[in-house]
Amino acid sequence: MKPILAHHWLATIPESEFKESLVSFFLGRVRNPNTFKAYRNALGRFLAWLGERKTEVTLVRPAMAAVYAAELGQKYAPSTVKQHLAALSEFYSHLATQGHIEHNPFSVVKRPRISMTTGKTPALTVREVKKLIGSIGDSPVEKRDKALLLVLLYSWLRISAALNLRRRDVVETDGSLWLNVVEKRSKHRTIPLHPHARRVFEDYLAELGEMEPDSFVFQSWNRLAKRFSGNQLNAKRAYEMIRRRTKAIGIQDRKIGCHSTRVTACSTYLSTVHGASIDKARELGGWAKLETVRLYDRRCLDDHRAEVEKMSFA
Repeated sequence: MKPILAHHWLATIPESEFKESLVSFFLGRVRNPNTFKAYRNALGRFLAWLGERKTEVTLVRPAMAAVYAAELGQKYAPSTVKQHLAALSEFYSHLATQGHIEHNPFSVVKRPRISMTTGKTPALTVREVKKLIGSIGDSPVEKRDKALLLVLLYSWLRISAALNLRRRDVVETDGSLWLNVVEKRSKHRTIPLHPHARRVFEDYLAELGEMEPDSFVFQSWNRLAKRFSGNQLNAKRAYEMIRRRTKAIGIQDRKIGCHSTRVTACSTYLSTVHGASIDKARELGGWAKLETVRLYDRRCLDDHRAEVEKMSFA
C-alpha cells in the first residue's frame, strides 16, 4: 500500500526527504521547548528503528507499533516508554489529520501504567516562600527575580509560559492586571495577577521603562552595559537563579527548581484555602487531567506525617 499523500507534489519527494519534511512540520508546531526536545528524541529513535527495517514512516501498522512498544519496554523505564509512545501517537494523529495515512497505528498500543500517588517534584512551604521572597533585595536584577518568582507562584505558570510573556500579553482590565499566556499544546489562557505579585511585577516593569509590544517581559541582564539586554531570559538561567536563592536561605535537603513553584502553588492552595477542590485546582493550573493534579496534592503526606508523629516508642 502506498502512502496517502495530502498534496500530489509530495509524491515526487524521495522517501528520506519526505520523512524529514513530515517530522520538521510536526515539530514546528510544538512550542514548549521541553516537549519539543522529548518529541524530537522519541521520533529520532523511532525513525532510526524504521530505517533498520527499511520501512516507510507512512506504512507502519498497529502490529509493528506494538512490536516497537515492546522493545522500548525492554530497554527503558515505564515513564520513558509512556512519553515516547505519547509522542509517536501525537505524530501519527497529525499525519492522519493531514491525510498522509488513514489511521494512527499507535492509538491502539497500550501504554504502561505508572503507579504514583504523589509527584517527585519538591515543593516549598508557605514559610519558606516568605523567607525566599524576603531575602531578595531591590537591585534591577533582584526585582526581576522577585517578579518572576511571584508570577510563577501566584499564577501557577510553567516556566516556559512565563518566560515567553511579551509586553503585549500584559493587559489591565477593570482595575486588574491580566496575563495572556500560551501553554502546552499551544493552549491560550488569560490569568489574573494577584495584587501582591502585581505590586512587585509593576515595580520591575518600571525598571524596564518604555517597551515595544513584542519585547520580552523577563529579560537577561547585560553586565557590561549594566542594563537589561532586551533578550529573553532563558530557562537555564531561571533554574540557576531559583537553585541559588533557595540554597542561600538554607534549603539544602531538596532540589528546588522551576517546576517546584507550580507544585508549591497547587499544594498551598489545596491545603490552605477554604473550600479548595481538586477540580478547581485543575482549572487554575490549566491541567487536562485530575490525575496530574493529584500528584501535586501533598495534603495526604502532611496528614500521614502528623499521624505518625503522634506515636512514640521513647
